[in-house]
Amino acid sequence: MMRSKAVAAFLTVALILASAAVFQNPNNQGINWTFPYFSGAANFERLFDWQISPSDYAKAVKLSGPEYRRYKHEATADTVSNAVNNYGYVLVALSSQTIFPWMGDLQGVIVLQLVVHLSVCLFLILAVFQTPLQRLGFLCLYAANPLIVYFVTFPFYYFWMFIPATALVILWFRPNWRTVSLPILTPFLLLSILIRPTTVFLCAFFYLVGWRGALGRQARRVVLVSIFGFVVGVSMIAGNSSGSPWHPIYVGLGAYSNDQGVRSLSDDEGYNFFKERTGIGIDTNAVAGNFNNPIIRKKYNDALRERYFEIVTERPFLVLRNAVANTLQGFSLGHDVGHRWVSWSSAGLGLCVLGFLVVAKQWIWIISVLSYSAGYAWFFPPIPAYHFGAYLLLVTGVIRGAEDLIQERRDRRRDFSAR
Repeated sequence: MMRSKAVAAFLTVALILASAAVFQNPNNQGINWTFPYFSGAANFERLFDWQISPSDYAKAVKLSGPEYRRYKHEATADTVSNAVNNYGYVLVALSSQTIFPWMGDLQGVIVLQLVVHLSVCLFLILAVFQTPLQRLGFLCLYAANPLIVYFVTFPFYYFWMFIPATALVILWFRPNWRTVSLPILTPFLLLSILIRPTTVFLCAFFYLVGWRGALGRQARRVVLVSIFGFVVGVSMIAGNSSGSPWHPIYVGLGAYSNDQGVRSLSDDEGYNFFKERTGIGIDTNAVAGNFNNPIIRKKYNDALRERYFEIVTERPFLVLRNAVANTLQGFSLGHDVGHRWVSWSSAGLGLCVLGFLVVAKQWIWIISVLSYSAGYAWFFPPIPAYHFGAYLLLVTGVIRGAEDLIQERRDRRRDFSAR
């Protein structure tokens, strides 16, 4: 047993590192979206007090992509507050800066994400999954999968959406750990929501599964305490959040052909509409842009909200069509922004995968993917970056479904031979 685990550990480390070496993502997110996180970490003093440096931005914006990866953001006295995006990734950037102070900030966060990915995959393979097919299938389809590694090595927050899916896998495969795993996993689930709130529905499903499987007074008490801590944490996060969903809700209409003037899945669609309606142009410059102004941002979100409800009233089936296509693509590789025929093919493949999971009776993984998608699929397509946290659920469901169908076939053969 020990020897087989040692071999599994070696293969896991070797294949993940090899995949990372070959398929590492060479790109950065736009500096206007990346800089606030790393500057906020460099200027961190108090939780939720998000301060960024204009003078440091003036230096960073002149750098090329490779140079920016090696750059160390500076703590300065001339900070301004920032509240455009969700706060959580500031804490990830702060962690990487603390652990890897000799590395460039983006380089450090890539290494941190790779170490976390490697550690989590090793834990799942060695301690959670229970059969050779589960371990090998997970290693090939997820842990060392180039698509997964591509986002692991991307210095932005998408990778961290894996947390709720991993928590559910641990709970489902190791229910006897419930009284220990729920209290330990709750802070990590809160971190995932602090990074990106759309995971809240999958987190809620996680606690529902934990409650339904809890046997005995002690187990239910632990679940209730964990749920209480989670609710309190979410309330605190909501009280310190200034995010709004109306930009992606409106822009998401451009993922498919429509007659409402949203021509593409691009942020510019929202900015152009707002300028046409109000005459105000949107500037997303991380320091000097007017999108940092809460009054402008409120006007912007109100305008997009009003326009979206006009579209829903006039063309409800267009919105419904998009939601169905998004949901089906959520059971596949996701949405391809540049090629709509690929996206519709993905929807077809998603329908096949969903059908397979239904036939294999993998209801837990069907519901979990729907729970993950519920945070955005009704208005925004599952582009791989947004949908990253669902891939572990899909891989697990397909592996378990294949395992059950194989076992059913063996049982039928055994029964037939016994007659």
